[in-house]
Amino acid sequence: MSIEKETVSQLQLRFKRNDITTVATTHRNTLRVLPSSKAKSRQKVAVGDVSGVVTCFGVGKHHELKPEFATTKPNERDSEVTSLTLFRDQIFAGVGRRISAFTKKGKPFYINETSLSEKLLHLEVNTPYQTVAGDFVLTVFRETADAGFYMSPDKINGMISVARDNEGRVEAFIAGQDRTVRCIRQTTMAHQMGCEAPVTAIAWNCKGDVKALENPMAALDLVYGTLSGSIGGLRAAPDGVTRRFSAIPQSRLAGITTIRTADLTQDGVNDVVVTREDGAIELHSFEMNPDGTPVTTWTGAVGEVVTSLDCGTVTTADRHDLVVSTFSGKVLTFSVTEEDQNTKAAIPSMLQGNAGDLPTLEGTAAAAKQAMQAGRNNGEDAPIAEVLKVKIQSTLEEIAQLKKDVVKKKNEYAGQEPNAKKVSSDKLRAVAATFSMRDRIYLDDSGTIVLSLELDTVLDTVNVTANVAFEVVEDAQSSDETRVSQTPLEWCKSSKSKLIATYRAPQETSQKNMTLRLRPTEGFSGQITVYVTPRTTPKSVLKRTFDIPALSLHQRFSEDLGNGQPDPSVDPALSTVVMTGSFSMKDAHAWMFRSFFDVPVNVGGEEARLAFRNTFSGVPLYVRYRRGELVMASHNLSALATLRDYITREAAARKVNLQFETRPGPQSLERMLESLDVFVAHEAKLARSVKILDALKEIEAQEGDVSFMAPEYREVLGSADAIQKAHASQPQRLQYVIGVLERLYADRSTFRDCAPATPARLQELNQIVTQNYSLPTLVRFFTN
Repeated sequence: MSIEKETVSQLQLRFKRNDITTVATTHRNTLRVLPSSKAKSRQKVAVGDVSGVVTCFGVGKHHELKPEFATTKPNERDSEVTSLTLFRDQIFAGVGRRISAFTKKGKPFYINETSLSEKLLHLEVNTPYQTVAGDFVLTVFRETADAGFYMSPDKINGMISVARDNEGRVEAFIAGQDRTVRCIRQTTMAHQMGCEAPVTAIAWNCKGDVKALENPMAALDLVYGTLSGSIGGLRAAPDGVTRRFSAIPQSRLAGITTIRTADLTQDGVNDVVVTREDGAIELHSFEMNPDGTPVTTWTGAVGEVVTSLDCGTVTTADRHDLVVSTFSGKVLTFSVTEEDQNTKAAIPSMLQGNAGDLPTLEGTAAAAKQAMQAGRNNGEDAPIAEVLKVKIQSTLEEIAQLKKDVVKKKNEYAGQEPNAKKVSSDKLRAVAATFSMRDRIYLDDSGTIVLSLELDTVLDTVNVTANVAFEVVEDAQSSDETRVSQTPLEWCKSSKSKLIATYRAPQETSQKNMTLRLRPTEGFSGQITVYVTPRTTPKSVLKRTFDIPALSLHQRFSEDLGNGQPDPSVDPALSTVVMTGSFSMKDAHAWMFRSFFDVPVNVGGEEARLAFRNTFSGVPLYVRYRRGELVMASHNLSALATLRDYITREAAARKVNLQFETRPGPQSLERMLESLDVFVAHEAKLARSVKILDALKEIEAQEGDVSFMAPEYREVLGSADAIQKAHASQPQRLQYVIGVLERLYADRSTFRDCAPATPARLQELNQIVTQNYSLPTLVRFFTN
């Protein structure tokens, strides 16, 4: 099932964005909306940041900030707030390696100094139990005592929990990077469900607080989001997990970072709200689709990555708002309300009647603050004119302070401050980076390596170098106006780089994130290095290096090998490479980790099985390994040859004794060529069309009537714009396809007794593809 679009006008939804406050840089899942103590009252918001401070505040009717409390900033290092959750109206925060708890008034009442080695990235509380998780380890505490742990086979991207009874039977559901949602009962895996892509976010889909259910043993619904942009729903019962729906987008969308449910449309059914890596926010409703899958009813944008999302009656007491925090520390609300007519009327009167007061810092700010304070004391919101006046006054004061800071820094660099050292104008001064960056690299379904960069300040340029060949891919679906300049390959020889490119953000925007899309040439391992420069003074740069595996186009997928199903790696139809020797399980897993994306750092058990699919051809590759034995099987002979050669080199470097045996599949070459046929035929036809298009246009200009032309030529003329656009977006795609075929032709000698790939034979292969391509001709060429 696919995610369908519904226009906003059909639902008459109007979400108004309001910037509430700004804190320091935030981690994921560090903002929550507290439950209200009274019916029909506004809820408070708690948010934690990297400074270690938890801030709680309310929002007035006119979206003014109403501070409640802020915890004391910790003195020790490594004390960032990395997770935050609630138990009823109590706030629990993961601060460094410590779990701290606060009342709704900000009074600390509990501290658990853990000895965990990982950061507390996920935290759930069902008193007296606390369930915490880092990247791979889930740990359960009873009060402050360690009650056990569970080691996840892959990275944990999200976690929710429910207490099934009063005896401590807590079930945690973790979202796994290996495309699996697992139910962990205390510290043992009870159930698991495979998903369509790596699961990046998970949330309950229940009415009310899941920690206050009348029947905790009842089946509960949950929703999840994935790296590929899809949304799914599961039903979790004590005896197992079943699938409710899976909504896969019809076109490529950014990965989901957070997901929540709430009845925003007030139709009695929860809606699903998701945020994506490109800053998009989407509302999905169920009532409008009879088949039970969600329909997209509203889409907004923040402009940067959203780290946390929650819903509650924050700005009004009768309707839910969306509350989000961003990586840079912004806290925003999106309210389902009509335009406030009082606001429209108040602003002109303020600007006219009080124009003399606004430009000055002295003005009438004190009187405005007293009016607001009087309103608070009476339990009422201050008049909007006074609220806006105080906001303007506060902004002017902030601008004045910033001007003073700028002058102070200038004097410091010029050596005019009392404690500043004189810096010679002809010498450089070292400056430490003053900004934070979040980065992630992964392989998407289209066979493109996606490098996502997010700063907590405005981005200027990203310089990219690589020692392996890449094709820079433009994202036609993105509204990003980033300009890209690439150095010609012949100019890169002196630096031994195969790619040098510069990405520049538009100067007229305040863009904080950037997504780089690169298509690799499989079979070669290497590194990508990026140098990120923000639009700040003095200039500073952050450098990041990413390893690119040799089989960089292979994406991991879930393969159920249990329940009596046969092992695909021993299928006699597949070509197989069997390696034996004096290597350990750890050695074999290290080889896999450096050969593919999406392989977990650690592996458990005496045997491991992995399944991958080539995103270009769709051909799977299966790997099974244990101590002293490694088996890999596929129809893709090039992938098998690449993996075999890499492992052989690594084993020789470690002086590991290794023997291998190759078993060719009877139809592997034919199956592989069939899987490539669609791509080869399309690119060959496109190249021929581009080659003759100018000549056909000239004939059309001279003759006018082209009815005498062959149908295929008239088709080329009719699709001229689409052909030129497709060729311009990927001008080297045909050469890329030919390169894949040439490597396959050379690697076939590894599995078959045949002649080597001579230059003459490769030239003949080139002619078959470019001049008069057909699959039977290509198969005869490979098998003769």
